[in-house]
Amino acid sequence: MRSTEMSRKFKSLIALVCAFILIFSLCINSSAIFIGGYKVPVLLSERCASVSILWNGDYLCDGYERLGTTYVPATEFLELLLGSPCVLKYKQPYSVINLKGEGFELCCYVDPGYITVNGRCVPLDGSPIKIDGLACFPITSLTKVIGAELITGINGKYCNIKYTSGTPIPSANDVYNQNDLYWLSRVIFAESGTQPLEGMIGVGNVVLNRVESIRFPNSVYDVIFQKNQFSVVDCGMIYREPDERSIIAAKLCLEGADSVGESLYFINPALCNGSWFRNNLTFTHRIGEHDFFV
Repeated sequence: MRSTEMSRKFKSLIALVCAFILIFSLCINSSAIFIGGYKVPVLLSERCASVSILWNGDYLCDGYERLGTTYVPATEFLELLLGSPCVLKYKQPYSVINLKGEGFELCCYVDPGYITVNGRCVPLDGSPIKIDGLACFPITSLTKVIGAELITGINGKYCNIKYTSGTPIPSANDVYNQNDLYWLSRVIFAESGTQPLEGMIGVGNVVLNRVESIRFPNSVYDVIFQKNQFSVVDCGMIYREPDERSIIAAKLCLEGADSVGESLYFINPALCNGSWFRNNLTFTHRIGEHDFFV
């Protein structure tokens, strides 16, 4: 009897130890660590595939492929391409990573998912991760920031960067049509200023999708001021000064951020009868208070 009871206790102990080991291993592989008091994602390098990063056809450094995204050590990568030292710091909370070099300062906002540099806001194509103790960023976002062309090899084993050393990092004035930015930020603010950033981007996407569509005018201004399309034009809200979030959302849209695909319409069903939209269009997304349609 006593032997049976001891056997049960031993089995329970073994099961408890195995469960602890399993939980611990999962936490290491997918959770976070604290460095200097800041929470930093952990990703073990053995869970990544190696990718050769080329610069104008010559080997530059190693990259890492993870779930379809190629990452590079941000500091090393930019130092090699730009030819000057870079200093990376974590700001509290961890959601901000600051990378400063000669003539530029890059801030990565992890949670909203974008990079600011020289007045621009560039979407992140994946959250930064730690690999072998190095902060790694998606290579697509970093090459866009510096104005380089990125060519991915057919087999995915390498990425080739076309970039001329010494080329200035593009600024907001280099990248954005200021008239488009002016009106896009205003319509985003007027239509969705209280919505989450994803929803604000969605409103901007609808405007830019219309610009590209043959069914609508071919400029941001003309799309916004097309008769009977945006109620904020009729009531005058379009002329209100946009807040910082609206300007950020507009810049992200102009840099290619997309939250609603090919949607051409949106409504707030709490404020209007959406039966025509539901009966004649295809619903695509609901973000915050808005429904989007194509």
